[in-house]
Amino acid sequence: MDQAEEGASPEPDPGSNARRVSVTPVELRRVLGSLEAVSVLRWLAARRRRRRATRGTDGEPDVVERFTYSKPVDADELRAEISDQRLRALVDCGAAVVIDGWAVALLSLLYLRGVAVAYPSAQRVDGNEVYLGTEGLWLMQLAYQYGAPTGTAADLATGTGLVAVALSARYDRVVAVDLLPEAVRTARLTLDINASDIASTATAVMDVAAGLRDGVFDTVVANPPWVPDAIEDGDEAPTMYAAGGPTGMELPARFIEEAGRLLAPGGTAIILVLDGTWDDGRRPLDEQCDLLRDRGFEIVDVVPAPPSVWGEAEAERLAEHAPNCTTGSVVALVFRRPS
Repeated sequence: MDQAEEGASPEPDPGSNARRVSVTPVELRRVLGSLEAVSVLRWLAARRRRRRATRGTDGEPDVVERFTYSKPVDADELRAEISDQRLRALVDCGAAVVIDGWAVALLSLLYLRGVAVAYPSAQRVDGNEVYLGTEGLWLMQLAYQYGAPTGTAADLATGTGLVAVALSARYDRVVAVDLLPEAVRTARLTLDINASDIASTATAVMDVAAGLRDGVFDTVVANPPWVPDAIEDGDEAPTMYAAGGPTGMELPARFIEEAGRLLAPGGTAIILVLDGTWDDGRRPLDEQCDLLRDRGFEIVDVVPAPPSVWGEAEAERLAEHAPNCTTGSVVALVFRRPS
């Protein structure tokens, strides 16, 4: 998903008379500190589910849905639907603004595979943006396909918390971690608005998995940064959610090692990585698989990404920006610690 720029101006709804409304990045700490605002966001997410269940994806979105898409809407019309008190709760903590009669949410509520994701619609472009892409939906499927049916799970580099919410429906205990404080706050908010009682799910700022206990997790999933450094554009600051190292495997290698450390006997890890072949003949993923086997792990599968994750556009970008990578695509590395 494209990252919104600081001071971004969400476009008004097509055909409306709304002008562009300039907004500033949302401060997630303030939002999380407002129990009333979190309750309103949970209410909006539940309303979205009910409407989706009754009418599917057909029909035009109403004023409340347009508001949750971060589109400028008539503030009076919105108040008539959700109440002035609910709108004030969002405005007071900086989750929304009202300017010249137009209301704009600074947090989008995206509904993905049954999960309402709180996504900052305007972010500071400083390399620390919170990322949401199609990989998360694929990782959800892989977790249910390959992961243990119950027990304890870890979601490393959790991002928005999308996968953590899916895991919390299946596992007794889930820990979701990320290096970026804003990502952890986003994940916490996503978890909060999807369930009223999520005491079994914890979030924390963490460098890969430092601080998590060895050998206690039945399932570990991760979508770490796997983009080769050469793909980073010009002199711009590298985006932390993307930069995986010179070959794109250097940082994922840490996730693979840490995931193996976390696994309980019989536990399974699912890590998304770039499977690339370089012009010197190196295949970093093969090297990682050999290291895992040497440490006693079983390689269960290497699953190619679906077109929604890795298509022609991604392949062309890799070829253009990393010409030393002769072939490459994203895969899911699935490995298991023997019982």
